[in-house]
Amino acid sequence: MKAFEMIIEDGERVFKCVRPAKDINQVKQIYGGNGDFVRIKDVTQEFPLDVDYLRKVLRGETVGHFGEPETDIICALVQRLYDNA
Repeated sequence: MKAFEMIIEDGERVFKCVRPAKDINQVKQIYGGNGDFVRIKDVTQEFPLDVDYLRKVLRGETVGHFGEPETDIICALVQRLYDNA
């Protein structure tokens, strides 16, 4: 799984978000239709997710947090799994 930064223009505004996908084709398939992609950039190296760290944070075993992009990636993955269950 990779992380992609998307800049999307919806006709009224431009916004940026980071979401998970296997590749750019999957980005377009899942997130297309919400406007025009201005840019799609692979940012996987900028937002590495460590599952052991995630587990420790969720269990309260460590003082830590995730930033907005990491939180968005985790939530998108959980939502996708929930929707496909």
